[in-house]
Amino acid sequence: MQHEQERFILHHEMYFTIDIGGTKTLIAVFDENGTLVSEKKFPTNQKYELFIEELKQTLDGMGVASAKAIGIAAPGRFDLETGANAGGPNLAWEHAAPKKDLEKQYSMPVAIDNDANAAGLAEAHALDGQFSSVLYVTVSTGIGTGLVIDGQVPKGLETTEGGLQLFEWHGKTVYWQEFGSGKAINRDYGKMASEIEDPATWQEIVDQRLGLGFMNLIMVFDPDVIVIGGGVGAHLEKFHDMLVSKLEQLNLSSTRTLPPIQSAQHPEHAVAYGCYLMAKRLA
Repeated sequence: MQHEQERFILHHEMYFTIDIGGTKTLIAVFDENGTLVSEKKFPTNQKYELFIEELKQTLDGMGVASAKAIGIAAPGRFDLETGANAGGPNLAWEHAAPKKDLEKQYSMPVAIDNDANAAGLAEAHALDGQFSSVLYVTVSTGIGTGLVIDGQVPKGLETTEGGLQLFEWHGKTVYWQEFGSGKAINRDYGKMASEIEDPATWQEIVDQRLGLGFMNLIMVFDPDVIVIGGGVGAHLEKFHDMLVSKLEQLNLSSTRTLPPIQSAQHPEHAVAYGCYLMAKRLA
């Protein structure tokens, strides 16, 4: 099977994508039609120098030399001119520059962006023009947001971090993601979202951890639709109606129409598909 994939890659226009997460990294290879051809995961080393070496070895083994372009996404903020990571709470790689390092290694175009922006591009593309303004929210290890308007991340809003809203929580001022993320839910309830079935628990999570954060996003960005992804978003059916009801309670303005809320169409590969779109725009 591996040799068949290698022959396929050699004879097709391929795009390599790298979804760098706080705990694992996914490399996915797409053909010119956006079809996922192969993928590989490995743990994300918290030391950038060790990570980038393992990344290069894995890319070489997957045949990256024949790629047209590479798309990268990672959590945190980026210097959009240099591609350097400016640091983030879930991946402490301050000043790491994977875009520059891979361009130097492989002499091909490399696109880079925040992971939520990439996923937002993928989900907006999947909606095929149904909505002009799409707000993607990933509720996973952290909470990330990506706003896409008419198929593009608007200039000036590329580095927004909705998960870094400030709230008072148990007497302290903290980021929203410190109590509303999947990581925080797992920590406090002793279960992952996939393991929580009790409606009362989900109601508590919505009332105390999610509702106000989502309402703030609606008030600031006024999206036409909200798409929720990530490990918690993958289980939206368990709390969708509760979240909608909570937002209706919080909607103090009768003139504001709340946007529909739906699950990501690419729950496991939204970031990778977004990286593919980014890479293809460069080629």
